[in-house]
Amino acid sequence: RPGDRLTNPTLSVEVLRQLDEIPSDVALLFASAERENVESGLAWYKNLVKSVYPDHNGLSLYLLRKNDQAIALLPVLAQGQPGGHCIKALSNYYTTLYAPFFAPQVTAQDLAVLLKTLHDGRSPLTSLQLAPMNPQARSYQLLLGALKIAGLPAFEFFCFGNWYLPVSSDWPTYFCSRESKIRNTVKRTGKAFSTAGGTLELITGGSNLERGINAYLRVYAASWKQAEPYPDFMPGLIRACAERGWLRLGLAWLNGEPIAAQLWIVANSKASIYKLAYDKSEKKYAPGTLLTTMLMQHVIERDQVAEVDYLIGDDPYKKAWMSHRRERWGIVAYNPRTFRGLLGLSRELLGRAVKTAVAHAHALVGQPKQARSTGVIQKTSTWRWRIIPGTEFSSISKQSQTVCDNASKSPPVSADFVAVALQHFGRGDKLICLAETSCGPVAATILQSTNKFVRQIFQSSPMPRGPCLQLLQLDFPTLLQSFLQALSAPMMMIGITKLDSGLLPRADTKALLTLDSITTGEIAFPETLADYTESWPAKPHGELMRRMREGAREFGPITLMTATEPDAVESFVRLCASMQSRSWKAEVSTAITQNDNQSDFYVGLLRRVAATGRARMFTLKMGERIVAAQIAILKDDVLYLLKPTYEPELKRLGPGVMLKYHMMLDCYKHTPQVKRMEFYGPLNESQHMWITGSRSICHANAYLSFVLAQVHGLWVGSQAVMNKAFANASSSARKYGAVAIPNDVDIHVLFS
Repeated sequence: RPGDRLTNPTLSVEVLRQLDEIPSDVALLFASAERENVESGLAWYKNLVKSVYPDHNGLSLYLLRKNDQAIALLPVLAQGQPGGHCIKALSNYYTTLYAPFFAPQVTAQDLAVLLKTLHDGRSPLTSLQLAPMNPQARSYQLLLGALKIAGLPAFEFFCFGNWYLPVSSDWPTYFCSRESKIRNTVKRTGKAFSTAGGTLELITGGSNLERGINAYLRVYAASWKQAEPYPDFMPGLIRACAERGWLRLGLAWLNGEPIAAQLWIVANSKASIYKLAYDKSEKKYAPGTLLTTMLMQHVIERDQVAEVDYLIGDDPYKKAWMSHRRERWGIVAYNPRTFRGLLGLSRELLGRAVKTAVAHAHALVGQPKQARSTGVIQKTSTWRWRIIPGTEFSSISKQSQTVCDNASKSPPVSADFVAVALQHFGRGDKLICLAETSCGPVAATILQSTNKFVRQIFQSSPMPRGPCLQLLQLDFPTLLQSFLQALSAPMMMIGITKLDSGLLPRADTKALLTLDSITTGEIAFPETLADYTESWPAKPHGELMRRMREGAREFGPITLMTATEPDAVESFVRLCASMQSRSWKAEVSTAITQNDNQSDFYVGLLRRVAATGRARMFTLKMGERIVAAQIAILKDDVLYLLKPTYEPELKRLGPGVMLKYHMMLDCYKHTPQVKRMEFYGPLNESQHMWITGSRSICHANAYLSFVLAQVHGLWVGSQAVMNKAFANASSSARKYGAVAIPNDVDIHVLFS
């Protein structure tokens, strides 16, 4: 009920029912959320409620306060039913991303207090469903943790695919890299459209706004789409966007009649393609393609957005304009203490068990005969492959760097990094592979032999990412299939190591199998240091401060030193080698040692990047003693962390963690241009307090046909199951003293 509160000494939960009567600090929460996602702002929710849920009495804004400060806001709809009530996100099919607002300092334990209020009232909660959400977002992970603490079994479910384009080039470069079909369509139909009296118009607001809305509605009525069930929503959204300067309404006119319309929303450095429609009777002019071209050029050149988002769905045409794919997922949870909740939980478990069984059955029997006969994707004619010996990398290094600059801009896959790696770790079997079109290079990689029928991407130990580059708009599986066919010798499979999901979208197909490798993280720095540190868990933060005080008392003041000049490289690498040769890394043969290939590699790499001012060689001192070091590369506004090391004798003080802390302080104080810090290597427990996001690094196997992919997939799956079963049996045996089994026994030995 309005004003209902549940409190503990520091936390309180309040339920608000009216969007027009909210406290000023809650309005600030909405404003902050809107800066991240338009659909989390007050303007969006007011339009949604007014046009879709005007008479719904279940509107609830669950507000969490900590020491009277508003820190979390969960907008939902409650629906009564016999035996309790269910709660769903305040959203519907107009919503492309639901993102409840949680302040940086909110923990899962805090949110559990809020969630418990959902089923502590007179009418118990039976189920909770929140969708569509970003599964990589902190809010998503916090909700999963909080539901577990609150005693509500939760399940994740897929909503839809989301295609998007990180803008990494200017408009001419971007458009030139589109498929020839699109470029030819724009050229051919654009001329015909203009000759027939067609014009394109962009409306952002002002006196033309209502005329634009009327034109949009006329186009939508003449299109193939079903009539809007809530006709006031779109006009309300267009007006709200115009008020805030977000509106980009594109219209195609033919002899005074509107024949196509597109609503784009530009906010927070992102252009969202929200609604498209065209008059099906004028399809011959491709007015939708012409409008998309005009609007894409406008948002790239004029608005200078960092991302273009096609929002909902895996429609084939979206791949032609976008480069990356991500997914939107939902969370459903049940209250097993109610009959309806227990029934829903049982149905959920049974349904998932059946789906798993069906999937295993399909994997065992294989695909239908028709699919088997067409397992290989046809080679595309839009690019050609040039394959040369690895010793000739210098001849195409500029083209390789061009692909890097237009794709990832990540130093670990740059031409400098690859050239030094080839120099110190390359063998005579390396092949440099470059894909080119009439517009220039579009993909590059390096192959090495595994056996007669299998090759893999070149990977040396200091390389945190596989040197596999492509322009973002290319379809990765199709590119790999054309690559397999372009090789002179028949290849059954190519192994691609350490693929970064942040650079290339993960895509499993009939002939492409991806395997999880590690999870790594990044830090997107908030505006102020205070905002960032407030998000850290109290316990590890307090432990870090205690260790720093202890280290300062024992050895002296703690200071950070940063070297950037080429003259400092050799002594810095010797310092790293000295510490690593005495650490655990020496035992597993990953340590830098003086005058080995690794030390020579880092000397060569750091000299190259230091010559252009991008090297960062950090050392942490306690008094006069150096206790930790970090190799890093600065590129634009991102600091890439490569090789860390610390004094093993001082492990009890955590000098590596201290170094990360002082590096972050240094970014805020002395290098404010750094907006993000990327880790390379698997996340460990000490890093979780720092990161604001994570991403997966995977391996991929590209097969000549789907049959090979199926057979190998079954083999890998059976090994994983046997390994897990053997590990469980070993653990039980050790626990009860039945047998003595070494910790490093591998099931692969048993198979052999």
